[in-house]
Amino acid sequence: MKIEASQIAEFCQKHHITRMLSYVHPERPAADRERVMDFLVDFEPGHIPGYFDMFGGPGLLGMEEELAGMLGKEQAYLHSSTGIPPRRKKALANVLAMAEPLYPAPETV
Repeated sequence: MKIEASQIAEFCQKHHITRMLSYVHPERPAADRERVMDFLVDFEPGHIPGYFDMFGGPGLLGMEEELAGMLGKEQAYLHSSTGIPPRRKKALANVLAMAEPLYPAPETV
């Protein structure tokens, strides 16, 4: 799937995301991979959202719905790297090493 870099950049800036990676979640069944996308994100300090829209922002759930609509997917899951325990990060290291960086966009030479 082709993701427009400008759309991703606008989304990330709007939601105070400093880094976004797309990856295949190791526990996601192969049949779901066409309709669901997983992303690992880092938020600006002081801008880590709650799950729901409790403090004036869309919350993580609203961001996922917006991103899924933008990408034409049934669901998009945002996984904050701040919320991953070190033991889980270690288990996901190989998967995340193969993740596709989306924002900031890799600089071309």
